[in-house]
Amino acid sequence: MIAEAASEGDPIAIETLEETGYYLGIAVANAINILNPDKVVIGGGIAQAGDLLFGPIRRSVEVNALYAPLQACQLLPAELGDDAGVLGGAAMVLQRMEE
Repeated sequence: MIAEAASEGDPIAIETLEETGYYLGIAVANAINILNPDKVVIGGGIAQAGDLLFGPIRRSVEVNALYAPLQACQLLPAELGDDAGVLGGAAMVLQRMEE
């Protein structure tokens, strides 16, 4: 609902996504600095906000992450959206059943 309101120009919704993206960006930057991953994937319902959320996340990451690890890392929305957790859990069960 917040993303929808922001896309319609609601200033409070836009500010909420900006602030959320800022703090998520700090968390992602810390993960990049500590773990040096190739990719960071953000999923779930929040990822459906698109650039309204990913723009602030990217700006915050660029300010807070170290240059070298940041250059080697991609920030991506999960392709499976809300279904990612369920499908991942099912895949894990199937894998364990095969073992």
